[in-house]
Parts: sequence; structure tokens; C-alpha cells
Amino acid sequence: MKRFVYFLLLVCLCLFTPSITLADDNADGGDGDVGGAETGYAHYNSGEYMYKVSVYVAKSDQAKTSDPSLANFKMIGNAPIYVRPNHFTPPTSGIIYGNGSKIDYLDGLTFAPTYSPQRIEDNVPAPPVVSGGNIQAVKEFFGSEGSLNTLINAFANQKGTTREGLVSNIQFTINGETGTVSPDRILPSKDEHGNFLNEVPWLVVYEPVIIAYLKDGTTKLAFTATEYALAQKLGYFNFGGGADGQLITALTHRALPNSIVLEHSWFGYPVTSPLEEGINWANERIIQGGGWGMRFLPANATGTPEEPPSTYDVEYRVNTDVITSVEVHASSRITPNAKAYVHFTTSTGQSGTHALVLPAGGSQLAWFKWHTPSTPQDVTISVSISGNNSARIAGSSSATINAKVIELEELTPPDTKLFDLNPEGEARTPDYWLPESPPLRSEKLAATWGEWKAWWVELEDGSGYWEYEWITYSAELDVKMDVLPNEHCPTAKPDPIYYDKWQMPAGYGVDIDVSAQSWFTANSNMVTGAQNAIVYFPEFDYGTYNRVLDLKEAGFNAEFWFKVNPDSHYAEDGDRVHFTPIWFPKNYNKYEPQVVVFDMWTPAGMLTGSQSNYLTLKGSVIDDWHIAPADPEEIMKR
Repeated sequence: MKRFVYFLLLVCLCLFTPSITLADDNADGGDGDVGGAETGYAHYNSGEYMYKVSVYVAKSDQAKTSDPSLANFKMIGNAPIYVRPNHFTPPTSGIIYGNGSKIDYLDGLTFAPTYSPQRIEDNVPAPPVVSGGNIQAVKEFFGSEGSLNTLINAFANQKGTTREGLVSNIQFTINGETGTVSPDRILPSKDEHGNFLNEVPWLVVYEPVIIAYLKDGTTKLAFTATEYALAQKLGYFNFGGGADGQLITALTHRALPNSIVLEHSWFGYPVTSPLEEGINWANERIIQGGGWGMRFLPANATGTPEEPPSTYDVEYRVNTDVITSVEVHASSRITPNAKAYVHFTTSTGQSGTHALVLPAGGSQLAWFKWHTPSTPQDVTISVSISGNNSARIAGSSSATINAKVIELEELTPPDTKLFDLNPEGEARTPDYWLPESPPLRSEKLAATWGEWKAWWVELEDGSGYWEYEWITYSAELDVKMDVLPNEHCPTAKPDPIYYDKWQMPAGYGVDIDVSAQSWFTANSNMVTGAQNAIVYFPEFDYGTYNRVLDLKEAGFNAEFWFKVNPDSHYAEDGDRVHFTPIWFPKNYNKYEPQVVVFDMWTPAGMLTGSQSNYLTLKGSVIDDWHIAPADPEEIMKR
């Protein structure tokens, strides 16, 4: 509690200390009120998002992402800049911001409050923590030349100089020579062929921010995931439960750190993988790697002219049951006597309505279950709200979701031949490299969501009040896979070492049985079963070729198997088989395909899971069928 008081004291000092208003602060007036919170918990509107952005220029043309640190880079501004979308204006006063970036804090900066950071407005896309947020759109926004130059101009204004002035006094090392150089050689621009002209790299570091309104009714925090974790760790606030808890760890320690993470280790910063939904991140884990991304522009990058960001908010497969959802917020309470109605209409003619009740300051998903068309096409989903006008979607009474419906196409493996060679042009050999195990796939095996219920509580004096209760739902996906010898392999037998596995010679075919069980605590109209699956194979490094599976049994206990293989001698009999390579290395005895199952939809998004299993290969089909080769020595090599 002492630390909490100290933190607020620092804030008060900021409030009453004269400060300079930066000329390029584009924040409009208005308080951005989302309504008072119900007693007992904080609240937030995920539509009120920003990004905290830092931009670095390399001091050497040899700087690269594999460098162990950012020692070869220089931050071009005095402090990070906040980029907000144009659909909302943050409150003009009373918001507490953090004083640094994740990199600053990892470098030892003491976390402290600040009150007047620089903010600019741009058409910045929502982070994945927001309903409809799209990580690809975020990457493309921060990776575009236009966004980078907008940020450079903002940092120039922050420092009271021009964009040329930001870099004119920096010592750069280019082609082995060190000194100041013309800004035209440093600043990012393109020639008529779409090639970048900057002779040193640039780096953009961005962190999503969501504003939280604490339960005292006055404190507002605009923190990154790192800053929420630092505030919790240092004892300034308790975002969890208990008497002084804010009860918003679903935002601070789940959604926000999970929303954006590094895909690769750059500059010595580790990759910190997202956690399954519903699991809180530890403070230190967030500080090290939660809630941030990077975009890197190499020196003299070549390529075609810049492509615009994708306009698609979501991607679906053809002929699939899906669930589309939006997050709805209430500025004041919505009761059963005056509900809000969220209407969904697709451009293919399907429609549905979701009725809601919400406490003041509360939010929940509204969803719509529908079936995608049987042919690839673009589908527009129009969303509107009627009834209680306190309900809003990202500050508006309507929204549009652009969906791309695609055909799930497989990369069919080539037909297996008797004398096939491995990818290095060799026959069966003991030392050809294969992956030791299938790769880790991005999975989402569980999801949670909920809805508000309300009822009237009448008091003895005849008065009363509305009581609200949050009902939590969950769903899980459980994937299992069996790999079996095809029925046309005459020498398959139980493996003598792995008692629950099969053994057969290389070159014969395998069958697979895949099951995908859907477990859920919700009504069945809130979820779908898994509907699609793809299998990857070790001989193709789990990526070059694959097979899209047929749905053998639909529903919440879905089953999948191979399509009929036209290359099989028994194709007319419906042989669903994949042939193992005859060159499979002699020093590998495990043949382990991997399946990825997906398109199990919930209001909280799609669930997907992967699984692998194996049988063992010993010898080859040649051993079974060799009678009298014309060239025994050549055949035995194979």
C-alpha cells in the first residue's frame, strides 16, 4: 500500500507541475467516457487502444537482426510516441502513462508515471487483443514506408528539428568509412523501381496499449503489457483479486501480453511464446517478452513497390460452419427491460441477432453462427446495434467485417516409385538427414468467453436494483491420431520393441485415423466441431507437400481420414492411403506423420490442435518382392 501511495504521489506531482505542450500533439479534446464501473471491479474498453512506438536508426550498414544487442542502433526521439486510431480520443486529462519502452525497462530504466506523452493519430489497425484485430494488418502497418516516415516526422517534431536534422549529426559507418553523411542516404525512400535508398537499416519497435479505468472511478492507466506487469510487481497496483484487487488480469496478464510477441529472436531478445487462453502470464515473463513486436527495414532493401495492407479482417474456409463475433461495451447499464440487440448480416444473405444485457462499463462478445459459401469469395458481414443506445462496438453503433473465404488446397505429394531417390539424389542410405520430430505448431486448444445475466432484486421497502452475474463458458479441442499399415501390406506386424506400434517395410502405404473431440460447457449453438485437417510428412520435412483429409464423421466427435489416393492400384476400391518413401533412411525406424486439425469455432475464436504418431519401418518392399534381379548389385544398393 505504501508503494501505491508513492506512485499516486508521483502522479499528483506530474499533474501540478507546469509542462510544455508539444506542438505536434494531435490529440483532440474530450474525455472519451465509457461510463462508470460497477462497484467492485475495474473495467476497460478494448476499442480504446494505442501503440507505444520507438524508432531506431542503425549507425552501421552492417547492422543486422542477428546482432547480440542494439549497440549499433540509435533511438531517434526523446521518448516513445503513442499512435492512436482515429475512431476514439483518449481523455485529455488524468491518464497515467509509463515513462519508457520495454527496451528501456530491460536496459534498467526505473518505471515511473508520466502524464503528457506525445500522441499522434493515424489509421492504425487494432491489435489481436481487440475483436477483429489482425496481426498481419499490424505487421503490414508498421512495416510500410508510409508509416515509418510518419513516425520519423513525429519524432522530428518531438525534438524540435526536421527529419533531416534527426540524422544529420550522427556518425555513420558505411562501406567502411565513418562520418556524417547526407540525410538522403539515411532516410527511407524509394526509387522509381520500388527499391529503398536508405544505406543503413531502420527498426520500429511497437507495443499495444489498452486504457484501464480502475474501480476508484478516477484513476486511468494507459499501459503496455510490460508496464502493467511492472506496476503489479512493484506493488503500485493489484490487478488481480482480493480487497484491493482490480479484477482485470484477463487484460493485463493474459490478453495484452499474448496479443503480440516476437516470432524470432532479434538483437538478443528471446522469443516468448503465447500461453493458452485463460492462463495468466507471470510478471517477469511479461517483462521479458510479452506484448511487443518489431519491424526491420534492411539497408538498400530491394523489391517491388509496396503492397497495401490486406483489407480482410478474417479468413474462413469454404463450406464451413463458423462463428463471427464482436465485442460490445456499455457506457451505462443495459437491463432485461431495455436490451441491446446486435444484428449480423452477411452479403450471402444469412443473418442473426444476439440480445445482450450489460452492467455499466461492462463488455462481452456478441456472436453469430453461420455457414460459409461453397465457392471462394469475399463476404462482407455488416453488424449493427438496435435497442439500448448505450451499447457500442469500438465506440460506434455499427461495424463491418471483411471476410475472405478460401478453398483449402493441398500440396499433393508425388507418386511414390520403386526406385525413387531422396531429395539429395541418393538411393536408400543410412545417413540422409530427416527431422527427429515434428515441428511445434501454433495451437489454440482452449477458449473461454462469457455473457452477462441480470435479474431484479426487490427490497423490503419496495425499491430494488438490477443484479448482474458473469457466466463463463469454455471449450477445448482434443486431437488424437493413429498411424496404421495399409491393408495391402502383407508383412506388417506388431513392433517387437514398441508394443503398441506397428512395423512394416518402407515403400508400403499407411492409413491414418484422426479424431477431434470438442468439449464445452456452453450451449451447442455457441460452438462448432472441428471441420478440417491437414497431414504433413517427415520425408517432405513436414512442409513441402501435405494431404488435406476428408471428414469421415462430422460433429463434436469428428473423425478424419485420407482422401482416396488415385495413385493406388486399389483406388477403384476406395484405397485411402499414403505411400512411405522406399529410400527412408535405414538408421531411422520411426515414420511419424503430423496432423493439424482446425476450424473448431467459438465466440472467442478458432481452436486448432496438432498431433503426431508413428509406426516403425524395417527393410523395404524390395525385400518382400525381390525374386531374381537383372543386376543384383545395383538393386541391393537401393
